[in-house]
This record gives sequence, C-alpha cells and structure tokens, in this order.
Amino acid sequence: MTTLGSKLSALRRARGLSQEQLAEAIGVSRQAVSKWELDAAAPEIDKIKSLADFYGVTTDYLLRTDAEAPPAPTQPSNSRQSSPIPSLGVSLTGCAVGLLLQYHGRFISASEWPSLVGVILQIVCFACGLTCFVQLRHTSPTVGERFLRLFLRLSVWLVLPLPCMAGMRLLVSFYPRPYWALVPVAAGFVLYLLLCGLVTAWTLRKKTM
Repeated sequence: MTTLGSKLSALRRARGLSQEQLAEAIGVSRQAVSKWELDAAAPEIDKIKSLADFYGVTTDYLLRTDAEAPPAPTQPSNSRQSSPIPSLGVSLTGCAVGLLLQYHGRFISASEWPSLVGVILQIVCFACGLTCFVQLRHTSPTVGERFLRLFLRLSVWLVLPLPCMAGMRLLVSFYPRPYWALVPVAAGFVLYLLLCGLVTAWTLRKKTM
C-alpha cells in the first residue's frame, strides 16, 4: 500500500525538487510539505488539487492507496518552473526607455512625439508587468507576490519622475503670487521621492509580514 505521503515524496524527488522549492511553488511552508510526506498531516482539498496540477497527475492517483502504477501526466509542469526574471527585465527596460523618450521629447526635441511614444511605452510595459503577476499568482502565489513587490519597487522610480514634475507644475501655476522658477521642479522632485519612498516602504513591509 502506497500512502499519500510516499507518493508526494516520490514525485518531488523524481523532479529533483527540494521541499523548499515545492513549498514555494504551492504557496505553503516547508514544514507543511514535510508533514505531508511523513503522513503526519494531510493537505487540504485545494492543496491536493494544486499538487496534482503541479505534478501533472490526477487527484485520484494521489488519494487512492491502491494506485501503484506510475501516474500518467495530465498537464506539463514545465511552465510552472519558468523564471519570471525575463518578464521583469523586459518590463523594467521598457519603462526605462519610455522615461528616456519622455525626457528627450520634453527637454531636447522640438517635437512632442518622443514624449507621447514614451508615455505609451511605459503604460504598455507596466501593464505587461501586472499581467505577468496575475499569471504567476495562479501558478505560484508566493512567486507572484515576490514578483509584484520587486516590480513595483523598481518600476515606480522609472514611471513617476515626469508625471510628478508635470503635476506639481500644474498645481503651482494656480498660485496667485510670483514664485521662483525652480519651485515647481523642487516640489515635483520632493513629491517624486515621497511617492517612491512610500511604495518602496510598503513593498518591504509587506515582505516582512
């Protein structure tokens, strides 16, 4: 008779995974995985479904003690092992290029087209980053959360500079009295640092919760 714990242990070892790697992919602690494999505790129903999907087996195979035959894969798990680093790099690179285009259009070029293209590029790349997070959250909640924290922590520094400057320049324009020309720039820079600092602090705090 093959127990659920022995099946989980055999499937994990066959794929060359550690208990930490499996726990991260499923969204549980390493201690929980250890208890499952020792038959000291049983996974919840939703976790059994996640384990079956991850390993490409049926829930019936995992739950039946008389199922001795090797499991027939029902869904490849290679996509679940893919790294989110390329998606993160592409999204952040696009945001950086968009910032450079906006800077070029606003301060160097006589045309507004570079700025417009830069804004569109940043919107598209930011949306791609969030889409990647949604996909990762379905396959591996822990990896998805880590991706979102890192993506937000870095992307806000690339996306917010010129919007903060433009927004503060618009607000200061309503001030009825004369003011120094550098006041909007300084105020926008302070707003930029404040917003980026808050987002960074939030992502770091969320990580330690």
